[in-house]
Amino acid sequence: MRHSLVPADIQLRWRVWQSLRHGEPELALLPELVDPQRVAIDVGANAGVWSWSLLRATREVHAFEPNPKMYSRLEAALGGKVHLHTVALSDTTGEAEFIVPKTRRGYSNQHGSLSRLGTNGEHGIVRVKTCRLDDMDIRNVGFMKVDVEGFECAVLAGATETLRRERPVLVVELEERHTGRPIADLITEVESYGYAGSAWFNGRLTPWRDIDLKTFHTEAVETPRYVFNFVFRPLKD
Repeated sequence: MRHSLVPADIQLRWRVWQSLRHGEPELALLPELVDPQRVAIDVGANAGVWSWSLLRATREVHAFEPNPKMYSRLEAALGGKVHLHTVALSDTTGEAEFIVPKTRRGYSNQHGSLSRLGTNGEHGIVRVKTCRLDDMDIRNVGFMKVDVEGFECAVLAGATETLRRERPVLVVELEERHTGRPIADLITEVESYGYAGSAWFNGRLTPWRDIDLKTFHTEAVETPRYVFNFVFRPLKD
């Protein structure tokens, strides 16, 4: 009922406000992280919180969301304002099974992924098109946010040429629980593309090695102190 009565753009603004206050403080860093003259890419756009915020920080946004239900909401809220893509970014181009968890209220809008790791209980499967970001040949990329529930490293593997050519700032969600891999291994894999990683901690961006990730990641899942978004800046040549 709420979705039918409240305009999509108003719903999205409410979500942005909630995320800033209770979810992802990194959104407030966008003026610092985003070059307003370059293109931003939102991988795993979901409801569009990051896409909406990026529109206020830069001139052009590409949003990728393969979940048909969430894509329709994106289109209602941001159609004509951002470049919307229904494909799932990956390290291969073709088709794949997109896993959507099921809750007591039906299929979830959240946590859909190409990764089967962490899939527990009942879930649905949607066949989706996949594509490497490199095959999209998007130019002048200055920023990328990647949040695809454990499939982040595959997305970056399909974007190696883009990362080498464009050197964008990255914000990547990395979680042990979605990958089965130690968080330090995930971070160093992203850094291997020529980046230095940090995270928002104690009110500032902090080098990840200065954070006790056992305490604030591994043991802090779903608590207010949980660190899961990592900012990667390109190293200077």
